[in-house]
Amino acid sequence: MFRIAGTSGWHCRVALAFVVVLSCAGSVAAQRSFIRGDASNDGRVSINDVLVGLYFLKLGGPGPRCMAAGDADGDSVIGLSDPLYLLGYLFSGGPPPPLPFPECGPDPDEVVRHPCDVEPVCDGSLPPLRGEYLLFVSTIADATAPEAEPVSIAGVAGDVVDVPFSVLADFPGSGLSELNGWSFGVEVAPATGVTLAGLTIDDTDSGSIIRMGFSVVEPVGSSGAVTVVVPSLIFPVELALDRPRSLLRGVLRVEVPERGEATYTVTPAGGLQGSGQPVALEFVVDEVPFMPDVAPLTVRVTSVDPSRAFIRGDTNQDGAYDIADAVATLGSLFLGGFLPPCADAADADDDGAVDISDAVFTLGCLFLGSTCPPAPHPRCGLDETPGGPGCEMGGGC
Repeated sequence: MFRIAGTSGWHCRVALAFVVVLSCAGSVAAQRSFIRGDASNDGRVSINDVLVGLYFLKLGGPGPRCMAAGDADGDSVIGLSDPLYLLGYLFSGGPPPPLPFPECGPDPDEVVRHPCDVEPVCDGSLPPLRGEYLLFVSTIADATAPEAEPVSIAGVAGDVVDVPFSVLADFPGSGLSELNGWSFGVEVAPATGVTLAGLTIDDTDSGSIIRMGFSVVEPVGSSGAVTVVVPSLIFPVELALDRPRSLLRGVLRVEVPERGEATYTVTPAGGLQGSGQPVALEFVVDEVPFMPDVAPLTVRVTSVDPSRAFIRGDTNQDGAYDIADAVATLGSLFLGGFLPPCADAADADDDGAVDISDAVFTLGCLFLGSTCPPAPHPRCGLDETPGGPGCEMGGGC
């Protein structure tokens, strides 16, 4: 699921425009150990090294701290091919950089075309900075903060329940910034009885800023996923980081247990491996790498007696909440002949009675953006409000 938006693959003709030869033929630099591909000189190869190469080429940035390390493909030329080579290795199963890699060592070439102006980091890696950044998971697509309480879902034993979720990044501050790129994984624990599905960045905030960029969204087994995004390989992308940004969406597909309840956590993480190498948990903002703090989503799935479970507002008990439920409520009140099989479900506003206000409430929710029914809604569950009208003929779940 690898994609370079607006391009036709690795052999981009535009690469020729960015080739930079950094030394005169025949020049010889002092041998010094380094890790090929570690353009940022932090002792590891990650998405930040890809971005260092891109900024040097497209923006005239400071460039790799060790030029020899920035020559990721080992062809003695620093060009667009180097960050693209790293993208392929890290995230698409491409070949690794030539020696010296993955450990520090001298360049095996007798003539070293690119010097190291700093002492490379070889005895352990330097982790990214920890800034005031938070990556969190929520069932609310435009959430502004993590959900403080577990999300409770009720269903009939053996049924499969879909719980849509979003992974959002909170970047405190205001004004325009460059969200240069990021990589992270998502994992669900426990991994049994659960599947991640419908993974996408296309309808999120991050999908809207990809211009001539690179993106990966890939499942890892049935209960994990990785995503990598570089919004643009050509020009900087600025946006206001004044609110949480949705970076990934998906569906947590859970099987309702035979009895009792099961609890799952959906957590942003590093170290998961898709087609390429294990993906780091890393953001690069204004050309500075950060490791965000994370906040998981907890989902509690409970098995309930189907005769007691219902969807509030689903008057006709067809499993959907739509205008037909308002019509059914009005018909039962004024036309006779139809009794809601579950009065609790018909009590859309949860005021303890079924009357015209429930039909008006439903229409307001559906068409006016007004308040929608409280739990259990929009999924089957139990009535947590005492004194409801009851479900004499069963809840329909």
